[in-house]
Amino acid sequence: GSYTFYVRVRDAQGNEDDSPASFTFVVDTAPPTDINLSIRGLSSQRRIEISGGDAYTASRTVELQLQATDAADVWLSNDPDFSTGTWEPLDPIRRWELREGDGNKTVWGKFRDAAGNLSAVISASILLDSTPPEPVSRVFDEGEQSQSSALNFHWDAATDLSGIQGYHVQLARDPEFRTVIYEGTVNENRVQVSKTQGVTRSG
Repeated sequence: GSYTFYVRVRDAQGNEDDSPASFTFVVDTAPPTDINLSIRGLSSQRRIEISGGDAYTASRTVELQLQATDAADVWLSNDPDFSTGTWEPLDPIRRWELREGDGNKTVWGKFRDAAGNLSAVISASILLDSTPPEPVSRVFDEGEQSQSSALNFHWDAATDLSGIQGYHVQLARDPEFRTVIYEGTVNENRVQVSKTQGVTRSG
């Protein structure tokens, strides 16, 4: 709470001055509240929204979104024991570098108010996936020669750390893809392509 300290001068006859000196101060023993830390990827690659942040990022450089009531400083670290990092002024938006290597990455944070009270430790995690999927093997259902105008293709399903969003397919008249008849994206690892109309069925 708020307190005011007064000093009034009194002489030997009991006379007191009419304008005492004063000093007002605040005793604050409460830590910062409403603390929040979330991570958002800066990559132009696919991002899946989760509560308070993103699930995946393709870049080590991310954006931290910070929130705390009555906080002046924040300590951020890639280590749960805060062996790295230091206190810095609280900024609601902060660029951050995740640790190297694909996989789940966690950032820890704690807040401090002007009186030195510390908040609880909080953390947020995101999956770093900077490696493209492995190439898939193609199988042409009808063989290398076909009289059908609808060509059926399928291939081994791909795997990836953050999941497969889709497959980019092309139908061309030459192996160098100089003359592309159709180009598009499908969600499954099989497709029926018309030589004149493009994809007619996928999945």
